[in-house]
Amino acid sequence: MSKKFLLGVGTALFLLVSGATYCHFSKPTVSVIMATYNRADLLSRAVKSILNQTYKDFEFIIVDDGSTDHTEKILTGYAKQDSRIKIIKNEKNEGLVASRNKSLELARGKYIAIMDSDDQAFPNRLEKSLKVLKENPDVQAVSGATYDIEKKLDPDVFLKWDDYHKINNDFSISMMFKNTFPNPAAMFRSEFIKKHNIKYDTEYEAAEDYDFWKQFIMNGGKIITIYEPLTLIRRHSTNVPEYYKKMAINSNKIHAELISRFYKPEPEEIETLHTPVTECQMLEKISHINEEKNIIDQESLTRYRLNNCPKNSRDAYYVKHLGWEDFISKEGDGYVRHSTKEKVDVQEQDDILILTFENIAPLKFKLNIENGYYQTYGDNTFILKHNYWEDEMYLINKEKNEYCRFSNQDCGILIKKGNGRIEIKWNNPYYDVEKFEFDKKENKYIQK
Repeated sequence: MSKKFLLGVGTALFLLVSGATYCHFSKPTVSVIMATYNRADLLSRAVKSILNQTYKDFEFIIVDDGSTDHTEKILTGYAKQDSRIKIIKNEKNEGLVASRNKSLELARGKYIAIMDSDDQAFPNRLEKSLKVLKENPDVQAVSGATYDIEKKLDPDVFLKWDDYHKINNDFSISMMFKNTFPNPAAMFRSEFIKKHNIKYDTEYEAAEDYDFWKQFIMNGGKIITIYEPLTLIRRHSTNVPEYYKKMAINSNKIHAELISRFYKPEPEEIETLHTPVTECQMLEKISHINEEKNIIDQESLTRYRLNNCPKNSRDAYYVKHLGWEDFISKEGDGYVRHSTKEKVDVQEQDDILILTFENIAPLKFKLNIENGYYQTYGDNTFILKHNYWEDEMYLINKEKNEYCRFSNQDCGILIKKGNGRIEIKWNNPYYDVEKFEFDKKENKYIQK
């Protein structure tokens, strides 16, 4: 028997043994990647949601980032039951960025889907995402609507925030101002990240996902969303303040990099970028520059700008009502609300803006440091603390003296007000007339 033959047999045996816990000879279509650290209490839900997908041709790469709870035991149990699971164990905690990069290197699928260990995927998540990518070869990444597990919100809540993208999925615009791409439901082409050497960057820790998608955009990658639920997400508020400071600093750097495709923004612009007035003024500037340089689709940019901003943002006020927020912009001889085109009378008194709507008493707005006007409580607005709820009330019909709650459609007639007391006769016939007394310490009317 020749040495070459023995060497070949030995090599083959080594690959079979060493690859038993990771490699198969046939490549899967999809690689699902997940990093986890001390999430034993939530881990099973996440793993099961992937194993129960309607689409079956995938590998599931899970990086245990040095967990000290019984994460390893849970994952080992699942791996014994399903050969699609590949476990990578970090000897020590290396962090999310290092763990995700490790899984990206190991992923063999043509498509890669991101999964967080405290979330749950809807059963058809992979199937729907894959269908979009296969039918749209110009699209490099796709995501979808996400539900908050704890709040169990209505699906419409997640669709309303991004109405523009229903018309045109051009994240190259909206991502300049905020991270609008839902990372927990994303799937992308592995070929694209290899070609452009895209990976997670430790320099952008706490905003690493925003930076990841920034790299897609900077390299000309089209990323879109589908308006169907794909993932149940869990929000955490236990991070230390330094984490959020770092996130804000890194996010600002990313904003500046994306805007720098058009011009170099001033530090003051980036600092106030999250205020609607600044954003609209920057969009104006970007639109003029893009007309000459044609960096992104001008039609999409115009549509986005007109959908979110008045025609001239320098002749407009941005107001935040207790129940809505919008631009009030100059149009002809008067002013209108941007989103509804409702006519408004505007008067200025020092730093107080008074807006008068049809059948509604004047609403007062005070200028604050964020370059916008915020409504102040006055005779036409007040807070009620009911025995079962607490809500703001605002005057909806001046002639009837009718007030409504902000959070729902409950309205009623204010039949008595004075000496720190009010009485409301609700329009709903099943509600009684209710009495409230003003509490100076709480600055609200409390039911008696």
